[in-house]
Amino acid sequence: MASTDMSVFNAIEKSTDGKGVSRALRREGKVPAVMYGADGENVSFALELREIERELRKKNIFSRLFAVKVNGKEEQALVKDIQFHPVKDLPMHVDFLRVNDNSRVTVSVPVHFINHDKSMGLKRGGSLNVVSHRINVVCAPANIPTRIDVDLTGLKAKDSVATRNVAMPEGVELARKNEYTVCTVLPPRGMTVAEANREE
Repeated sequence: MASTDMSVFNAIEKSTDGKGVSRALRREGKVPAVMYGADGENVSFALELREIERELRKKNIFSRLFAVKVNGKEEQALVKDIQFHPVKDLPMHVDFLRVNDNSRVTVSVPVHFINHDKSMGLKRGGSLNVVSHRINVVCAPANIPTRIDVDLTGLKAKDSVATRNVAMPEGVELARKNEYTVCTVLPPRGMTVAEANREE
């Protein structure tokens, strides 16, 4: 399921760098930011705090593509890092990675579990133990999925699903060296694995 909507960040020009300038911006309800990558120059600017908080409320901010308007020019970018205040938990600085049609990006995408009713282990009272809620994938910016479906069909007690077993959407690949367990099916409490998987 690829993302089709793109939120917009409207940048505010930031003429100089330095801690003093950054502190002044934060007092005005603005957050310093920088955009780099895709063979373009590094660009420093500021954002309205309320815009960042709006996108944080939507979740998955690190796996969504944004349109960033800087100096009258709109560019596509991913949020790569957000520094938060250690006490107030407010965003203090945002890093953007500029992308284009030729870019290949690595993003962490949330997983969504489907076909619970087709897992014998779950139907018999077992429980789903989620080991990882996200999977790291590589794709073009336009192909970034909003989620990755993990099919539970046929899973018995003690069965597990690893990242290598998850079907990737078209144009999306599992990131290298990212093989790990996504979930396991636990047997019902008080029941052995053999009992839970006994054919009826």
